[in-house]
Amino acid sequence: MWVVYNELEIIAACRVQDQSGQLFLSTLYVDEMWRGQKIASQLLTTVTDAQKGTVFTFVYQNLIDLYLQNGFNYALTLPNSLQSLFEVYAHRKVVAMHFTRDTVPS
Repeated sequence: MWVVYNELEIIAACRVQDQSGQLFLSTLYVDEMWRGQKIASQLLTTVTDAQKGTVFTFVYQNLIDLYLQNGFNYALTLPNSLQSLFEVYAHRKVVAMHFTRDTVPS
């Protein structure tokens, strides 16, 4: 888990979990008062830089551009363990995406 503080206050957090051997970014949150300041992008960069493999995530429709701008691409297929999880979350109108080192924009 990565946490961003402003003094003693938590203003953002991100969590990557192991889902049956797959890296899964399950949480990215920035406090409402701190949004629009590129904190989410900085956090995504920090998190993906720390990973050695592909990172999968499920993204709400209104955040797709944020993830695309930070090197994520649409995941056309998912490993079986994540496909099952995606089916649980599908009612939330999320899109499966992934980050792989070679997908970072130059």
